[in-house]
Amino acid sequence: MSWVRDFREFAGDTSAHGVKYIFEGPYKLVKLLFLVTWLAFSIYACHVIITATITFINKPTSTKFEVIQEVDNVDKPESIEFPTISVCSMNKVKKTYIEAPENEAIREYYEIIDQYDTELIGDIVKKFENPDDPMHSIKDMTYEELMSNGGPKKDRLLKCTQRGQYCQNLPIFKSDPDSISVLETTFTGKCWRVNPKGTLKGKMAITVR
Repeated sequence: MSWVRDFREFAGDTSAHGVKYIFEGPYKLVKLLFLVTWLAFSIYACHVIITATITFINKPTSTKFEVIQEVDNVDKPESIEFPTISVCSMNKVKKTYIEAPENEAIREYYEIIDQYDTELIGDIVKKFENPDDPMHSIKDMTYEELMSNGGPKKDRLLKCTQRGQYCQNLPIFKSDPDSISVLETTFTGKCWRVNPKGTLKGKMAITVR
């Protein structure tokens, strides 16, 4: 049969492992084993491809957030409270801060620590104890102080809007514009707490640079 001959030629030339042994196996049992194995994995591959295609077409969401309120139909609210949102910067200390001329001691400390050489720790201690060394000025600086001084500033939160209107122009924030967001220094870096008091209702859009 022509299709058998074509498949035999394909099996002999293909780089797929094991296919050629369907025809070139030393025993019929070996040929049968390779045939069954090859068919099984081919069917499984088709199943995976079809499942992935259906999943892609349906476009399911990986995360879903819903606010559920149990209210009477008569007293259904027009809007719900917007939660406090935290936006954190993974860039704990800015490169421009470390490279600034006035922060030469911090840059030198960083370059030594970045080598992960325990033998250099003794040199750092000597520099800290030497009043004439620039690193002496930062020996009492804490990790929190470094992030507070060298991390992103509050103005990195570029825009906060609701239905095309800036948050600072919304009636709920006019009397207290600072309640739009606060910038806090945490162990993982600086975080903006947007709508920290939970006073806003409805949808909000924020832009961080």
